[in-house]
Amino acid sequence: MSAFEDLLGSFQEEIEKRKPKKRRKDAGGVPPSPLGGTRQDVPSSVRIDGISSGNKAAQYSTSSGPQTPGTPKVNFLVIGMQKAGTSWIYKMFEEHPGIALSKEKEVHYWDMHFNKDDSWYEDQFAEDVKGKVVGEVTPDYLSMWMEKVGKIHAYNPKMKLIIVYRDEVDRAWSAFLMWCRIENKDVAAMSEDEGESC
Repeated sequence: MSAFEDLLGSFQEEIEKRKPKKRRKDAGGVPPSPLGGTRQDVPSSVRIDGISSGNKAAQYSTSSGPQTPGTPKVNFLVIGMQKAGTSWIYKMFEEHPGIALSKEKEVHYWDMHFNKDDSWYEDQFAEDVKGKVVGEVTPDYLSMWMEKVGKIHAYNPKMKLIIVYRDEVDRAWSAFLMWCRIENKDVAAMSEDEGESC
């Protein structure tokens, strides 16, 4: 089994955990409210924070059903190095039925569009993400300032990170070849001085 298949397997396990579960009914046939009762009355697909008797302002989060205000929609980020395979990962995840990705590969919310609000960020994803893990692939997040990393944590303290690395020499050579293609440079015809100035 490849590392990618292992990764997909872990996503599949997460998807299975997030599937809606039937709630138990009390003696009268009515399911308990997630904002009342005890923690045992709440299905495992719902996480309750700060629930106490009569606390109607408490927030809860679930991946099934519509997003509750205050619930982060995005729960994983793929970050890494340029020319390390993130475009391939995006394409593979895009084909997986249990993964919902951003409409465009690189959203750049946390490094370039951070002055916009979370609703703008979440609009970059499909509306219906019921039962799916939701994420984006933006390699540049790997080199963000700690202040911005703190904003990701504030948005979703349980955010999963998939970090993609590549041998630095191979990565640099691949980036150089990409630059040559963009600039229409023939590597074989380059002089040594021209190659060094790149």
